[in-house]
Formats: sequence, structure tokens, C-alpha cells
Amino acid sequence: ARTGSVAQLIADWEDEVMPGHAEHTQTDEKARGKVIAAAFADYLCAEVETPDCATFLQQYRTKPRTHNAYRAQLRE
Repeated sequence: ARTGSVAQLIADWEDEVMPGHAEHTQTDEKARGKVIAAAFADYLCAEVETPDCATFLQQYRTKPRTHNAYRAQLRE
């Protein structure tokens, strides 16, 4: 498990994984990454648990595509 901040994990992921994605996809992923980092700003990576992610995703329940995009990015 990672011990750093969620924001740092997202930044590392953007540096390591995103370059292999299409430009438009990268734009969307960066925007979602900012939202996720803000939502989990008070957490270290090791502290984030499934119920925390479920609570975060509840705000997108009425938007299935958005919900699934955030869920997929959280899994990454």
C-alpha cells in the first residue's frame, strides 16, 4: 500500500500511465484526477477504503457514464 497522499499518487499515475493514452482521454483523466484529489485531500493512500470510494461515487449516481468513468479511474 502507498503511504503518500492521494494527490501524489494521482500525479505519479499521470506521469507513468497517461502518456500512453489518447490526448482527449488524457484531458478527461486530468480533470477527473483533480476532482478525486480534492475529494480525498485529507487521506493518505493507505487510508482510503471501499466505503470512502462508494460515498464519493454517490454524487454521480444519476449520471451513469460519469459514475463509471470515476469508478474506473479510482480503480487505476
